[in-house]
Amino acid sequence: MMNKVVEMGKKLAEKAVTAKRWLMCARMCAIVEMNSAVCYASQSEGDKAAKKITDKFVNLEDLVLGIIGAAGVIYLAKSVFEFASAYQSSDSSGTNAAVKGILGALMMIFIDIIIAFLKK
Repeated sequence: MMNKVVEMGKKLAEKAVTAKRWLMCARMCAIVEMNSAVCYASQSEGDKAAKKITDKFVNLEDLVLGIIGAAGVIYLAKSVFEFASAYQSSDSSGTNAAVKGILGALMMIFIDIIIAFLKK
């Protein structure tokens, strides 16, 4: 009976992840669509038109980096839990994998700082 409950829980979790991915893509498409603007400018207004266009990409970059950072926080919590569980059971390979997960999550959280450093 317990195995059926676990299997049903896994199936529901998979459906939730799929729905969450679909909603995230739909939101991003809607935001890009709402923010897209056609700019017709003369030669003297070229800088203003270019700024309007590049501002849209900066907003999209901020959105994507924010989503990655939020996912990093969730992944960090999961990795810390895995580390505690592996440490308690004296599982050295599990501990190593959890530490790698923690480092990866920290990289996801600080991705905006890393990208700013790489741009310079």
